[in-house]
Amino acid sequence: MSTGVEDFEPEDPARTCSRAGRVSLAAVLLSVALIVVVGVHGPSAAVPPLDHPGWPPVFRSSHPSDVFVTVTLWAAMATGAAGVAGGLWSVRRGWRPSPRRLAVAIVLSVAALVAVPPMGSRDMTDYATYGRIAVLGHNPHVMTPRELRATGDPVARLSSRAWSDSPTVYGPVATATQWAASALGGASTARTTFWLKVWNALAFLATALALDRLVGPDRGRRVRAHLLWSLNPLMLWAGLAGGHADIVGVALMIGSLSALRRSPLAAGFLLGGAVAVKATFAFAGAGLAWALRRSPLRLLAAAVGAFAVLVCGYAVVGPRTLTSLISRSQVAAPDNPWGVVAKSLGQPPSWVWSWGTLTVALLLAALLAWRLPPGPPAVRATLALSLAWLVTTPIYHPWYDALVFPLIALMPASRLDWYVLARGAIAAFGPIPGIFGAIHQPWLRVALRKWITSQLVPGALLVSIVVLVLLCVVGRWNVMAYER
Repeated sequence: MSTGVEDFEPEDPARTCSRAGRVSLAAVLLSVALIVVVGVHGPSAAVPPLDHPGWPPVFRSSHPSDVFVTVTLWAAMATGAAGVAGGLWSVRRGWRPSPRRLAVAIVLSVAALVAVPPMGSRDMTDYATYGRIAVLGHNPHVMTPRELRATGDPVARLSSRAWSDSPTVYGPVATATQWAASALGGASTARTTFWLKVWNALAFLATALALDRLVGPDRGRRVRAHLLWSLNPLMLWAGLAGGHADIVGVALMIGSLSALRRSPLAAGFLLGGAVAVKATFAFAGAGLAWALRRSPLRLLAAAVGAFAVLVCGYAVVGPRTLTSLISRSQVAAPDNPWGVVAKSLGQPPSWVWSWGTLTVALLLAALLAWRLPPGPPAVRATLALSLAWLVTTPIYHPWYDALVFPLIALMPASRLDWYVLARGAIAAFGPIPGIFGAIHQPWLRVALRKWITSQLVPGALLVSIVVLVLLCVVGRWNVMAYER
């Protein structure tokens, strides 16, 4: 007998999952679009002043308000992180988007962020200055931006004041990329930063391709890898919009892991190149050593390759870069997680600070090495050291997360995905809009410095250390296998 009420048929779970996946991908692309919107408005509290407007990068000087820039970038980070989270959820429940659609989304996102000016810091203008120093025949590991600025150089004139008296702390491979960009960009900061972005785009896409091959033929694992790296707005913001040099090091590190099985010597060369970009990529050396520990000859080949690159590279630039790196590494970031602890303890002596954080990092690295979910030996060992350093170092910026996200992509899907994504999203809010000295509204500058950067974000990052320890102790990683 009919009741007059239409029979209810539950919606197909596969259709629901597919719809959620499409919405998540749309959120990721919306996040990228919001970043582009800030970029095309030109110099602001997020975009440093550049010369030659109108030719790469693409922008117009419309003088956007500080509130507009800050809120738009916050919305971009929140929307992007939510999109990645939704995508990961959908993939675990069977969403398998078209590879061609993903490839188009990746390429369009990368191209759009290369076309707009650098954002989020003035680091790229400093890179341009170091490249200019090298092109002019000086050594950026010895000469400072202030010394070049004193000559009236137009590129050095636009570099930041924070690094005026600091030679570059990056390695010879990073210096080589900056030299090449400056050689192509000439006396224009805009053109030089554009070419730096091109190098980062090539490195970013090379990493995406390597991850796609390393995770194997399973489509679920491939989509997950792209969500964690290639379509992750947190990484697109750091690597393409911000243009930080870490992305070149990431490409070399992942290339090293990719080459390990076929040629330990080539893996060593690539690893040496990564360390010659930035010293923190040396963590991957421990991973390679652990993976090759049962084969002394293969381990020796990898070591020879790495040391050959490092010795040759530092022979060219000289040993002064190590001095610069050590001196600069004593400067803690304003939004580091230990700032809250230091204030509560009344600013302990520097040696207590240094040794205390180092002890916590080593203990956490040991715990992670013991309790992380199973994964490829080289990747797992590298991740244990990298993640322990990342969450405990007082010298921290959100773009340092580029060291960890591709490693997570090579591990099995687990609750660690959610942890790293949530922590990265929280950290991304700290330095926004990026150039605090360019903020015109005093109330906004005070609110960001006093509450967001000095209280809320560091406090949340400190809590994240406790959460990671609890995850390790409990050990319920909820490792998942994908449906094909």
